[in-house]
Amino acid sequence: MKEIKKFFKEIKKYFHNPVKEIKNIQDYDVTLIGVIAVLLIIGLYFSISVTPVLAKIRYGYSHYSFLMKHILFMFAGCICFIFTAFCVDYNILKNKKIKWVILGVTIFLLVLVLVHGKNTNGATRWIALGPFTLQPSEFAKLTFAIMVVDFLSKKKDILKDISNIIVPIIYLVVFCILIALQRDLGTIVFIGLIWLILLNLSGLRFIIIFLISMVLGSVATLLIFTQKYRVKRIMDYGKSVFDFTKASDNVQIAAGAFGSGGIFGKLNTDVRLQLPEMHTDFIFPVIGEEWGLVGVLFLCSLFIILLHRALKISKNCKDLFGKLLSFILGAMILIQASINMGMSIGLLPTKGMPLPFISYGGSSMIYSLLAMGILVNISKNGRKKHYG
Repeated sequence: MKEIKKFFKEIKKYFHNPVKEIKNIQDYDVTLIGVIAVLLIIGLYFSISVTPVLAKIRYGYSHYSFLMKHILFMFAGCICFIFTAFCVDYNILKNKKIKWVILGVTIFLLVLVLVHGKNTNGATRWIALGPFTLQPSEFAKLTFAIMVVDFLSKKKDILKDISNIIVPIIYLVVFCILIALQRDLGTIVFIGLIWLILLNLSGLRFIIIFLISMVLGSVATLLIFTQKYRVKRIMDYGKSVFDFTKASDNVQIAAGAFGSGGIFGKLNTDVRLQLPEMHTDFIFPVIGEEWGLVGVLFLCSLFIILLHRALKISKNCKDLFGKLLSFILGAMILIQASINMGMSIGLLPTKGMPLPFISYGGSSMIYSLLAMGILVNISKNGRKKHYG
């Protein structure tokens, strides 16, 4: 009991009055908050636009079942955003006990999904929670970034001692094995990219990073050949590079819908209804169809502004942990958005990965808003000066 009281006394200093913090919102990066709000509004708009007819015609649900869930996901995500942005100082993540609690819970969930997970299309990635599902691998991305950043921020001499990357390698191997057992290659590749970026930011020589990349690429290739559907996706993508008519039917439909929007967009429900998972992985072609090139450029600019604000926050942060974490959080959102956009119109091999803040999906929404809440928090509690 004494240890528990000591623990709560230890972390009490990290908590703030959210009402007081929100009243002084000008101390935070207001531009970043505005960008996140606009992205959420766009996501809500397209959920209203596509899910009612989708729910009824394709799945036989009530018209507004998906929409109501999307609103609920947004609400839950915004609560998480307010908590990480205004209620608790990001420096709590450097607390040893908090750090291991987060890691322990994440590992537990990754193991739990293997034991009691819901199997969908041959993959076991979701834990059923009544009418909802939880995808632990989404939160694993954030936990992985925090753990690696925490370690690297304490090893400023990584250039002098190559053994300093052993612990990050252990993190990578453990997370990738648990996620590979869920048959989620996309998240493994994503985590690998984040890992390499962090090693580069920590000053590891390019030649070493290149050699590590070759090893990781070889492992990813082996994982591809363990599943026939993965091989087919890569083969279809390879053929489409030289002749787009040989791309998979789903990609051709998505690209056709995306291009049909022209400059200013149009509404064509018949085309979008042919899109696979148009409310989740293939929401980007719907945006291209309805808003056209202008809307697509506007959406892309929002993600670029988000990264720019993350870079600004990183630059002005006074400690290395905050610098690395703020940069990688912004990079994670932009990389995921880029992968989603690229695969949904045939520029990358197809892979189920939601468009942050836009796609329907609770785990992705909550993870993205948790991450952005931390980033907003760093904009005040880690800065050297106010933001303009």
